[in-house]
Amino acid sequence: MKPEALVKVTAALESGGATINQIIHGRPVGGGAVNRSLRLVDSAAFYRHRRENPEFDRFVAEASANNNRLGQKIRYARERTRAQTEARREEASDYQKILAMFPANFPGRSDAAHDVFVAMFEGSLKREDVRPRVKLFIAAHDRMFPMKYANFAGRPLVSLDARLFDEGTMTLGDTISRGLWD
Repeated sequence: MKPEALVKVTAALESGGATINQIIHGRPVGGGAVNRSLRLVDSAAFYRHRRENPEFDRFVAEASANNNRLGQKIRYARERTRAQTEARREEASDYQKILAMFPANFPGRSDAAHDVFVAMFEGSLKREDVRPRVKLFIAAHDRMFPMKYANFAGRPLVSLDARLFDEGTMTLGDTISRGLWD
């Protein structure tokens, strides 16, 4: 092994942040794709130097004693991060999943989905209970915003955009703001 490579290897092992796999193969600590820029020395030269120099071999053994623990610690931290990221992505796609539970032709689809999220936030609804209660949210939305079958004082509800007379252009909304004879 060349003297400059020996100095780099010794410094990397003394710092405690490098493993033997990283030094000779370029594998990052904790797993991941091989990064050739992390490689400091050829594996054959490294192991030959260890065989020929017993004090270097003892130094490498002592310096790399906790590398397995360090690698596992980093690997498990990555797995926890990956699991948390996946859970957040799952929550982010909840809106699309809940929206898909409502019929496509339901006019208050987004409002009802919003009501589901409010109920989940308040704690009155659990995630696993959403599907069975979709019909209840549709019924509540229909009660709040009745369609053509609702009555007010014995008459069906009419839109403010409805024309007052068949031959005219005046709407019901116009009579509210300007009066019938203005």
